[in-house]
Amino acid sequence: MRSTTLLATATALCTAGLVGDRAEAATGGPDVFGYTYFDQADGAIYTYVDITSSGIEFRSFADDILAPLTLAAPFYFYGLEFTDLDVSTNGFITRSAATASDLGNACPLPDLSDAINPRIEFVHDDLETRIFYQFFDEVQAAAVGYPGLTHGMSVIQWTGDHFPDSLPDDVNLEVILFHGSNQILMMVAADPEGGSGSTTGLYDPVTGSALTYTCDTGGSLVPGVTAVRWIAPCGDGLLDVGEDCDTAGESATCDADCSAVACGDGLTNAAAGEDCDDGGESATCNVDCTSAVCGDGMVNMAAGEICDDGGESAACNADCTPAMCGDGVVNIAAGEACDDGGESATCNADCTAVSCGDGMINMAAGEECDDGGESATCDDDCTAASCGDLTVNATAGETCDEGMRTPTCNADCTAVSCGDGMVNMAAGEECDGDGMGVPGETATCDEDCTNVMCGDGVANATAGEVCDDAGESETCNADCTTASCGDGVVNAAAGEDCDDSGESEACDDDCTSATCGDGVLNSTAGEECDDGNTDDDDDCSADCTIKEEPGSTGGADSTGGDDSTGGADSTGGGPQPPTTLGTAGSVGTTSDGSDESSTDAPITGDDGGCACTTGQSQPRGMIWSLLALIGLSGLRRRRPDEA
Repeated sequence: MRSTTLLATATALCTAGLVGDRAEAATGGPDVFGYTYFDQADGAIYTYVDITSSGIEFRSFADDILAPLTLAAPFYFYGLEFTDLDVSTNGFITRSAATASDLGNACPLPDLSDAINPRIEFVHDDLETRIFYQFFDEVQAAAVGYPGLTHGMSVIQWTGDHFPDSLPDDVNLEVILFHGSNQILMMVAADPEGGSGSTTGLYDPVTGSALTYTCDTGGSLVPGVTAVRWIAPCGDGLLDVGEDCDTAGESATCDADCSAVACGDGLTNAAAGEDCDDGGESATCNVDCTSAVCGDGMVNMAAGEICDDGGESAACNADCTPAMCGDGVVNIAAGEACDDGGESATCNADCTAVSCGDGMINMAAGEECDDGGESATCDDDCTAASCGDLTVNATAGETCDEGMRTPTCNADCTAVSCGDGMVNMAAGEECDGDGMGVPGETATCDEDCTNVMCGDGVANATAGEVCDDAGESETCNADCTTASCGDGVVNAAAGEDCDDSGESEACDDDCTSATCGDGVLNSTAGEECDDGNTDDDDDCSADCTIKEEPGSTGGADSTGGDDSTGGADSTGGGPQPPTTLGTAGSVGTTSDGSDESSTDAPITGDDGGCACTTGQSQPRGMIWSLLALIGLSGLRRRRPDEA
């Protein structure tokens, strides 16, 4: 519990104005040891780091408890190394093995309740809190707003209440210890009393040093604003406890933090020739404390260097990466002409300049192939050999290539020639062989590469043509067969009027129109004779029938019965045979069908007055009948122009 005596003392001091001026100051110090401070009004930056979720809660909610804490790195305070600490729930930090976690607070400092251990008092008051700790290395510190801390920083945070617990979780405070520089930063996130009844400052009972920022002054600690930075006294030119040296500033032998110069100590000492010192190799600093620059001859892996030969070499690029074709870095020393990180329109995958014919296929440059020149599969312009690509490829068997059929080039890239088996309509061909490379006359194609057509003037035996005179001729029919009377094809050029493949009612067998009197006997047309005229006074009537001899009766008797010659009677016997010639020397026919001959002598015999010949004259009559038939036959075969 808070001491009433201390409260009374603090109240009296504040009333006397002993602390008020100091609480309002933006800067203060130094104390006897040399510590000074400045707050937000003079440049201290408020960057609160809440570690309640990420840090270690090494003291749960408690009252009047000292919680031990081991820092991740050493921290020097009043010349002593602080590694093992005790942190009080009442808002102050002291060395390990401190004797008490008093709740009373002196105003102003020093606080004589502990005469042995130095203290960092921040809102030293009667509190009930939880305490958290987290160490941040250089990278982590930079991520939360504190860059350039090569030695890192330790954050200690209190959350809780002023005693008694009337408003839960109304206190949120933190102290940041900067390792290396040994500076201290105090910040307030929440404090409902705003500094009333509490003390903020540093003191060391051994050296008698004390420096108070504020005590028991309401409004002196503003949540979200107050930030107080405490600076260690190195640089006063005096060798103090914890200092290796102190030359009142940086020198060739002493760093600004009063430690001996050593490359790699994390303190850049320009007086000692250091460009940088990040405590070892870093992305910006070499291990020899020179600035990391590719080409300085120092391999700095933290800076991303894998090699550094002081410039380009056959093994190392100018950017300190190993020389490798495809790494995007042109290395002339390694024999590269280009390097675009892979194949590009100007650079091959082997880092040689693109050139069609170099034997390297470069698809980015539009190459489909590259055989180092023309081949059976690749044109000399590095496109795949293909008939129709407008590139003549003799190795692939092309004799021409005009991208399509032309009057001089076939679709298969061979020179146009009728009979090559390739149809080239652009050259005027309608067909060519079988159209697939086999030349010659076919049933559909003439040997002059025109489609087969009877009448085209080209005889095509494969198509069944015997001749083709481009139309009807004396020797060739219109259907391309040889002209021949009786072939069933009328050929006017050959003198045919008709052709019914033989004699017909309309056509004689010599292919002239059937006409009585044309001298050609046409029995199909009903002609019995044709003596080449239409004279009715001769043996052949004008209608080409044979005249009957006057007085011929056919030999029938008057009783209706057959006589001795076999003739029928006149009353109902069978049909009478025709009479062939009715003049002297003509041939007749008896009633039984036998020939009879007559002379100018009167006909004799017992014929019952019918003037018929008898059987005694038959031999002579047969001779005349034969002569008559031979004569008619000669007339029948004689054409009109031969009569």
